[in-house]
Amino acid sequence: MSQQHQQSCSYVLLHFSLIFYLCKFLGIYPQNLSAYRNKHSLEASKNGSFLVVIVMIWIIVCYNTFILSQSEGKDHREANHNALNFVIGIFLTQIKIIVMATDQLSSICNQGRLAEFYNRVYSIDNRLIKEGCLLNNGSLALHCYVMVVLTFLFEIIIILLTFVNLINYTQWVLVMWIFSCLPTLYDSLDKIWFTTSLHALRIRLSALNKTLTNLKGVKEKSIFKRFYEEECNELSLLKIDYVNGLEYLKRELNAGRVVKFKNRIRSFDLNIFEQKSFAKDFINVEKVKERLTNICQLHDEICELVQTLHKMWTCPILALMAYGFLIFTAQLYFMYCVTQKQPIPILFRSAESLLISILFLSYTGVKCIYPIFLSWKTVLEAKCTGIALHEYAINLNDKAVYEIVSVNHLSLKLLNHAFDFANCGFLSLSMRTLCGLSGVITSYTIILL
Repeated sequence: MSQQHQQSCSYVLLHFSLIFYLCKFLGIYPQNLSAYRNKHSLEASKNGSFLVVIVMIWIIVCYNTFILSQSEGKDHREANHNALNFVIGIFLTQIKIIVMATDQLSSICNQGRLAEFYNRVYSIDNRLIKEGCLLNNGSLALHCYVMVVLTFLFEIIIILLTFVNLINYTQWVLVMWIFSCLPTLYDSLDKIWFTTSLHALRIRLSALNKTLTNLKGVKEKSIFKRFYEEECNELSLLKIDYVNGLEYLKRELNAGRVVKFKNRIRSFDLNIFEQKSFAKDFINVEKVKERLTNICQLHDEICELVQTLHKMWTCPILALMAYGFLIFTAQLYFMYCVTQKQPIPILFRSAESLLISILFLSYTGVKCIYPIFLSWKTVLEAKCTGIALHEYAINLNDKAVYEIVSVNHLSLKLLNHAFDFANCGFLSLSMRTLCGLSGVITSYTIILL
């Protein structure tokens, strides 16, 4: 048990090493590199902020230079014949830059809040361990590695297939094609940081629920053991009194005296045992109350951290959802344009290949759906704590627990801890929103066609 506790004591940022170094060297996050390398902590850095701004401007300039160089000539003249394609192309080519800039500017603004966020996570971890909660932070590193590998795999495959099959790579300017893919890569790495942090908070909510479930299991075993011991004690007492009664009767008959024998078998009041067990439980009620209160306080603080995390990523998540909706719809629209032999913007040349289109839509869809799915699972995990609390209290089978511990009051507190992932009032990260976006994409595509 001590080894498990030592493992769960490990600081959560230790498992963010891969994603931190990637975001730092690519110019996505401005935090101090030496502070993380030496102390595994996040510290604000003015030089880092300046570097992020320089990288952002450099990518924007190179990206638009590449777009302008490819907009001249035949593609530009053909696109002018189709005003809708031209306008959509201009707008959609800039949505990538908008999403990337939103991620980088948010990281600059949230430097201090992000450091405070992980300090609070570390403080909560210590209290969770005191309450007997076992944390498995090792899954965070696995989450980072899997998501990073999938991101680079999708990006590299899409870039190579598009560049080799659809682009005239004899032109030297097409070396700048890489800058058309950097915005989506930067956005993906930023969302990996968000989802990994959210996954860490979900692990802590799950640990609280498992602790309550384990308490319930221990109580069930103790109740069964106490019931078995009381039954054995009662039977042994009855047997002793019965034997004593027979010995007394034998002595009286041998003495030759006729007496009115009164049944000496004692009748035991079972309430005595109930009172003893109640007294035994009553002594521990205060401990039960203290522990359940601590669990509810931890639940409240974890829910506050979830809300804090969501507020820091509100604008980037909103930009991602807008990007996903527009790009997904545009890709389907330009796939239709290819069948009609209409010109399409160079950044959507992937629509000319069914395989590349499937890979691109899958990559974009997973990037938008996974944060929604993980947010939905986190909300469900938070709601399960109230259910586990009532199950534990019912298992105690004692009115004093409900009266003294005030389980109903604690349950209302847990209910008030409920949170949602509303993004500036536009949408909430839930499965209902996902279904709504799917319907909107379908309807909008039909309208464009």
